[in-house]
Amino acid sequence: MSSFLFEIDFKGSAGNERVNNSHNPRMRHGYAQLGNFTIGQTESTFANLLAWPDTIPDAIAYVSNRQAQVRWTYKLDKDTSLLLSLENPETTLTNSSGARVTPADDRVPD
Repeated sequence: MSSFLFEIDFKGSAGNERVNNSHNPRMRHGYAQLGNFTIGQTESTFANLLAWPDTIPDAIAYVSNRQAQVRWTYKLDKDTSLLLSLENPETTLTNSSGARVTPADDRVPD
C-alpha cells in the first residue's frame, strides 16, 4: 500500500503589514509511505503526538519538530509498533521566559 501527503501553511517569513500583509508559504509535511517505509518530511519519530497537551499557546517541555527522514515501521500487535528512523539532528531549547538556545551539536551521530 502507498500514500502521499503534501501540506503547506502560510506561517513562513511574515510580510510588512504597512505594505502588503503577505506571508510566504512553507512546507509542513511532504512524504510518501510505501509499505512499512515513510520517506520525506513529517513529525519526528521521537515525538509522541498522542501525549501532546491541548494548550494555547504551546506548552513547554514537549517535542515538536518536523524532520526530513526515512522511517521504518513494524506493527508488533494491534496496539504496539516499532519505529526506526534516520533523521536530520537538530536541537532547539526554549526556557520558561521564551528565550531559545540552539546548542552547537550538529554532528552525526547525534
